[in-house]
Amino acid sequence: RPKKENHNSGQQRNGIFADAETMKKNIRSSLCKPSQSAESFYKEEGILQAIARSQRFEHISLTIVALNAVWIGIETDYDTPEIRSEPFYVAF
Repeated sequence: RPKKENHNSGQQRNGIFADAETMKKNIRSSLCKPSQSAESFYKEEGILQAIARSQRFEHISLTIVALNAVWIGIETDYDTPEIRSEPFYVAF
């Protein structure tokens, strides 16, 4: 019975898919990197950085974004030409 030849011995494969070991190495190195957040760029002193780092500020910001999304949904559903001429709609 003839031996099967190993086509990969000593050669780099240039196929569609990357080498599995290279992919694993790249994933492992990316997982070991420290995660970055906006807080890592803040100064260490001052009232504004303290406000920006606080949980209360984060919750208030998230609430404002969520309410804005709700408002956009309501405005989209009930938008008519008659409503667009009302002063409240023009102001907001």
